[in-house]
Amino acid sequence: MAIGERNKGGRRADNVPDGSIPFAVRVKAWWEGVNPRHLMGVGRGMGERADVVGPPPREPEETGRWTASRRSFCQRLWGEDENDEVVRPGGSQYSLELAKPMGLDSTKSAIDLAAGLGGGTRRLASALDLWIVGYESDAELAGHAMELSRRHGQERRAPIHALDEETFDLPEKSVDGILMRERFNRIRNKPKLLDTAFNALRPRGHLIITDFVLRDEAALADPLVTRWLKFDAQRAPGGLESTLWTMADLKRELLSKRLDLRIYEDESEKYSSMLRAGWARFADGLDKSEMTKTFGRMMLSEAEYWLLLGNALDSGALRYVRAHAIRGGETL
Repeated sequence: MAIGERNKGGRRADNVPDGSIPFAVRVKAWWEGVNPRHLMGVGRGMGERADVVGPPPREPEETGRWTASRRSFCQRLWGEDENDEVVRPGGSQYSLELAKPMGLDSTKSAIDLAAGLGGGTRRLASALDLWIVGYESDAELAGHAMELSRRHGQERRAPIHALDEETFDLPEKSVDGILMRERFNRIRNKPKLLDTAFNALRPRGHLIITDFVLRDEAALADPLVTRWLKFDAQRAPGGLESTLWTMADLKRELLSKRLDLRIYEDESEKYSSMLRAGWARFADGLDKSEMTKTFGRMMLSEAEYWLLLGNALDSGALRYVRAHAIRGGETL
């Protein structure tokens, strides 16, 4: 709808006061890149004012980075449904999609080096009848993930452990597949971790990594990248800022391990679309009764983080790549 055009209710969209625009509309417009006034009147109830029903109930205090409220919020934002226990875009379905080319089944074993809340790890175990061990670099999140594996009776088939990169090690030639989603950027000693992963692969074993990288060295100075990095450090365990390699750095390091690099693709556009799809779905499902102060603060914090990341990706300075490598026959 063009500026000044009337919406379905007959009011001029550009005359809608800012204070009357529901938060659901604001979030949806934010991620669609349009003026929120243009969405007023589109969709049932989106232009309605919230009724005043008295003061909100007192909210319980929570501590830690990964409170129950935040875990629930992220599951709702990124999960396919309420049972999808994930905290990042794509949900457990994307983990399954990434892992399929590895040809994993009940006769094989695997490692998930970025388990998150464990939803993707457990889905791989269930869908592929697989024995898989998950590791998560955020110890607090790893604890919640392991509790969920116990609750689902998957503490042996899909256990989740904290990944301490200083002490992390794996037995040589012990697994058939390793998956690491969007967490390599948080690793300080990247070559060491790649060595550990390579040595753990059996001959013809698969390594799949998705991660954020710089377009080139100059991209590190891009203001959109630096803003995202600073915000990312505030959310990271210990406040450590991510260290980004360039696209060329990661490719060169994978090839140096004598890995057969089958796929190395820039999938920034796909990741950006997953971001927007998650937020659009979330905004469509918002209800006025949920708008407590705690919920609102959490929503704004999450929205700011993912918006900064999305802007950096859209600028081209930050890239999202998928790498699929196989340990070659010379390692028999």
